[in-house]
Amino acid sequence: MNTQGKIYVFGGAGFLGKAFCRACPEAVPCDSADRLALAGMRGVEFDFGVDQPEGLPCGEGDLAVVFSWRGYPAAHDADPVGKLALNLSSTLELVSFLARRRVGGLFYASTGGAVYGNADLEPVSEVVALNPVGFYGIGKATAEMYVRKVCRESNIRHMVFRIGNAYGIDQIRDNLSVGFVAKAVQCAVSGRALEIWGNGETRRDYIHVNDVIGGFLKAMENLTIPSGIYNLGSGKSLSNLEVVGLVERVVGKKVEVVFKDVRAFDVAGICLDCCKFQEASGWEQKLSLEQGIREMAGAIYVVN
Repeated sequence: MNTQGKIYVFGGAGFLGKAFCRACPEAVPCDSADRLALAGMRGVEFDFGVDQPEGLPCGEGDLAVVFSWRGYPAAHDADPVGKLALNLSSTLELVSFLARRRVGGLFYASTGGAVYGNADLEPVSEVVALNPVGFYGIGKATAEMYVRKVCRESNIRHMVFRIGNAYGIDQIRDNLSVGFVAKAVQCAVSGRALEIWGNGETRRDYIHVNDVIGGFLKAMENLTIPSGIYNLGSGKSLSNLEVVGLVERVVGKKVEVVFKDVRAFDVAGICLDCCKFQEASGWEQKLSLEQGIREMAGAIYVVN
């Protein structure tokens, strides 16, 4: 990518951040020293939620990609005060610092399911009112408002991406504790039982991490795309049981399922209308869920 400045990726050693840095080798990952070392990456040491941003080298004309966020939905509902205080204050501090340094663009990763909540329609476009059902979604919706307010007042080009359920091979390689697709593939290969919260009819919009990163790169390269909020997903939804069935067909093994009580913070179903960003950028999904499952299963067999 040709830019006048540098590209700083906050949360650069995380699931989305690593995928971005692979796709854009000139990007500078910003993360804690431990996470950078574990990922085998060299970059700027910045521990989101711990370090103050004042010492960061970002300057005028640089671009900032923000994936940083601490805790998953279950952790937010277990400790809403602590998680929201940490994430929202840290996000506002970071974004305000980047605005003071006059970065040339800020691209923020939000969530396409948790912020909309149970919208009772499919697909959901960006004009639908937000109705988060859990503290994770409440936090992300608030962070979006922080980003937009600070960037608008500082006249900084900015985009907030409401991302579907991203999946990819690093969820297998790094043995991450999240990602329903990754868990289903691991259970199919290992023979372990797969826990499903609810009756299996919960629906999600699944998108390969490389397609997510492709959207970010399109936005950064095409300066004609206006600032704003954009959905980034597949435009399709699958139930948990449909995902299990697809995994069984691709991997060729049966998945044992154990049903657990539904959780209050889980959205019943989400499917994202991505037409706004597609029309503005020409971006399109390239990788099917079947391809992603096959890739993940292959990673398990290589590791084993």
